[in-house]
Amino acid sequence: MNIFQREIEQNAILRIKKFSKIAETLGFDIALGFSGGKDSQVCYDLCVRSGITFKAYFNHAFESAVTLNFIKNNYPRVIRRR
Repeated sequence: MNIFQREIEQNAILRIKKFSKIAETLGFDIALGFSGGKDSQVCYDLCVRSGITFKAYFNHAFESAVTLNFIKNNYPRVIRRR
C-alpha cells in the first residue's frame, strides 16, 4: 500500500468537487463514462465519495454477458444505452 494513498484519494475528491462547482456554475451536468473496468470503478467510487450529483453511462455495444451482468448487479445506477 502506498503511504500517500489517503492523501492522493483526498486530492482526487477535492478536484472532483471543484470541477462539480465549475460545471454547476456553467449550467452543465456531470456525466461519467463507465465501462465496468477497474479505472471506471475507481472514478465512479470517487464521484460517489465526493458527494457530487452525476450520471454514469455505459454505452453497450459488443460486451460479454459477464460484463453486462457485472455492471447490472454491482452498479445499478449506471445508465445503459446502445
